[in-house]
Order: sequence, then C-alpha cells, then structure tokens
Amino acid sequence: MTGGAYQTGTGIGQVIDGKYAEGGKNIALGSLAVFGGVAGSKVVDKPGGGIISPKSSIWQTGKIGNTIAKSDGLLTGHVTKTTPQMTKENIRSLNRENESAQILAKSGFHVEQNPIVSGRKDPDYKINGEIFDNYAPKSSSVRNIWTEVKGKIDKRQTNNVVINMSDTKVSAPELQYQLTKWPIMGLDKVIIIDKSGNATRVK
Repeated sequence: MTGGAYQTGTGIGQVIDGKYAEGGKNIALGSLAVFGGVAGSKVVDKPGGGIISPKSSIWQTGKIGNTIAKSDGLLTGHVTKTTPQMTKENIRSLNRENESAQILAKSGFHVEQNPIVSGRKDPDYKINGEIFDNYAPKSSSVRNIWTEVKGKIDKRQTNNVVINMSDTKVSAPELQYQLTKWPIMGLDKVIIIDKSGNATRVK
C-alpha cells in the first residue's frame, strides 16, 4: 500500500472513531499524496462512470477523498438570478448554486448552468455532459443532510449531486462517511465543495 493510500485509510478510520479533525487532515494529506502519484504517471484512460476534468489527463475515481486539481474549465449557460421578493433562504440557496458553478469550472469541469433539457424541468447544471443538482445544506446533522439528498433521488430530480458545505457545521469527512456507510439507491455521482472552496469527488 502506498503512503498516501495508507494515510487516507488511517483518516477514514479516525472519522469512524469520531476523531473528525485528525481524520479529515489525514484524508486530505493522503489524497494529495495519491493524487500527486497519479498526476506524475499521466494517466490517460478512465474507467466506466469516471468524471474527466477537461484539458487534464487525470480522471477522478469514485474513491473517497479524491481532491480535484484546479485547472482551466468552462462555464456557460446563465447565472441563476435572485429578486428582492424571494425569501432569505431562497436567495442563500441560489447564491450557493452560482458559487458552486464557478468553483467547478475553476476545478477544470465544463459546466453549463441552467441547461435546457428535454424530459426534465430546470436542472441546475450539466457537468461534462451529465445532469447535476446543487444542494447547499444548513443543517448541523449529517443524517438530515443524507435524508435531503435521498429525497432528491427518490423524487427522481437527479442522480448526481453537488453538495456545497459552506453553511453547515458538518465536515466533509463526516458526510463522506455517511454516504459510504449508508449508500443511497439511485445516487450515482457526488461532488462535495468544502468551506475552503475545494471540490472533492466522493462517489
């Protein structure tokens, strides 16, 4: 086992034991080590279901803790507008939707915001050609966040979710563990954007 993989595994174990701060640090450091090794080898293929960062030879696997490298992406479509008549909660949610689109584009993805899609009303994004919805939780309960994501899937709103963690006290490692320990049927891809603006593929 490589050093980076070992450190990531140690971090996940610490999260399971409730040591979220130490676990999160080890997951992040281990992921950077693993990612650096992959980058150095210039991988050019990708497995089925992987998300490709355009203009990059690096594919993102479905493994927990795979931080997506910053590179030039593309943002098209139109920004979601807010109005004074909206509730504060609606404005907050839509602002996070716009923020997520910018972060993902800066992370190397081709993002089309508010695309027109037949057979489905008002998706938030197309990311590298796939439909995603944005979710910006405020709850301090990881279980509640999991339940909200499950609700989106059960209602067939989407199969892929971007989760912007800027407004919740729940840490990214906590949510990663919750989604891994209790898989959601029908959920395909998940990208978490942490409080520092880092996009991490967790599923």
